[in-house]
Amino acid sequence: MTAKNFFVYPLALILLAVTFSQAKGSGTFSVPDSVLLFHATDSTLKLVATDHLETLSVPVGSRNRPLATASMGPGARSISWGFPVADDLSKTWKVRCAVGVYSVSEKKWRTYGDFSQIHATAILGDGSKVAFIADETEGNSRRLLLLDTDTGKITELAHVAAVLVSWSPDGGRLAVEISGGEKAATIAIFDMRSRSTHKLVEGNWPAWSPSGDWIAYVDHSNEKVHLIRPDGTGDRVLKDVGGHVFGYRIFGGQPVWSPDGKKLLLNEYKGDWDSSLDVMMVDINTGRTTQLSKNGEEVIGWTTQQK
Repeated sequence: MTAKNFFVYPLALILLAVTFSQAKGSGTFSVPDSVLLFHATDSTLKLVATDHLETLSVPVGSRNRPLATASMGPGARSISWGFPVADDLSKTWKVRCAVGVYSVSEKKWRTYGDFSQIHATAILGDGSKVAFIADETEGNSRRLLLLDTDTGKITELAHVAAVLVSWSPDGGRLAVEISGGEKAATIAIFDMRSRSTHKLVEGNWPAWSPSGDWIAYVDHSNEKVHLIRPDGTGDRVLKDVGGHVFGYRIFGGQPVWSPDGKKLLLNEYKGDWDSSLDVMMVDINTGRTTQLSKNGEEVIGWTTQQK
């Protein structure tokens, strides 16, 4: 499979100078020497550093159109996303979708592929590859795919009903959430060399740690965040928000690892997916929890700020 309809979009970014208090007031927050990525609205992302905030918009209008899970590479050099690029009545959602890779230094989107819908993207640490999940047509056509950002070539890895993907730090494996239909979803490990898949555990939203030692995930109640080693050992509950009779909470989205792999950011929704959320930071060794935002925006990435 090769890339189709390659586009380069000029500046699609608004740069705003903000103080820490302003960033926090806007539903985001900053962490010293870090860049955070937030999913602000259906069609915008926010990059938040200590001294500035950048808003990234989808280059083509996409209100009420399908958008994928975004991903940020180390150093905030590049971001991957999936979004509509043109109207197309032959597609499921009446739009043609593509994988977008944003160069923060160039302020440009490059888009690749021709799909009915893209469900999730995950950019490799050096930005050279993007693993993503997409439907090429209606029906049973979902694929786990690999984009080479240097050549634009797209390769099929597996035909699987996946909904989310996360890279191992060395780029040799992927943690993939596979939909179970009426059964529980499972997290599986996909080996890039052998192209084989094996089940790890039942659960949702896997996120591989920067050290490679752990995979964080959410259980099927959406009330517990677990850590498990990639070989299936050491499974333990890191944080549990269950047991509330009133004002119950649930986790939504992938846990977000700190660059040193010692902390996680967790999006806690208050009651259901449409209500407001708080972002909590948890130390994986002590379990100590710190609230970083209240009624804010969903955090989806954390990396070290480049000097």
